[in-house]
Amino acid sequence: MDGTAFSPVTMMVDPHGYFLHWMDQSKETDCLEITSIRDTRNGKYAKTPKNSVLREAIENITGSGMEKDTVTVVTGPDLVNLVFLNFTCLVADTAQEWTNELFILSTNLLAQNASRKTFLLKAYTKLTLQLTAEEKISVKHIYKMFPADKKRVETALSNCGAGLPCGRNDSIPLTNFSPEVFLTFIQNLCPRTDTDSIFAEW
Repeated sequence: MDGTAFSPVTMMVDPHGYFLHWMDQSKETDCLEITSIRDTRNGKYAKTPKNSVLREAIENITGSGMEKDTVTVVTGPDLVNLVFLNFTCLVADTAQEWTNELFILSTNLLAQNASRKTFLLKAYTKLTLQLTAEEKISVKHIYKMFPADKKRVETALSNCGAGLPCGRNDSIPLTNFSPEVFLTFIQNLCPRTDTDSIFAEW
């Protein structure tokens, strides 16, 4: 819900607690890194639409007032440049639970100061959350994750030894891009001796 329109979505958090992600009816997935969440709001503090037509349309679906059904996720690079994402649940208790649990995850100090291993696992997790309709990893998402040098990304994919496609319009079956293959890709992209066993316990 952006204040002018709304779309039905399924909202989830990955098992590691890294990303809030939501899927629309066309199976398109958006991701938000939970450590970028500055606040979560519900009830009178939630941000509800000023557009009366939009508000009425949503309340006709939920059957109740929007404030108690809405989860407002406040995100941004700092406390000044903020973006408000609004999700309205069908049940008020569900909205309250999401508000509380997302706040707990986002204020976890261990997650805010994670190891390099965790950041690599987080990068791999993000790729697996944004699969195509055929349950494949889109190569364009890999390029988007490492935008600085497209040629190096292409070369790193080509050198993985798994016959991986490297065109922006290509996609890779998830079974062909395991954590181990992702590690090989990272080593090809940025050779470092300390990444040799980084995924050993996956």
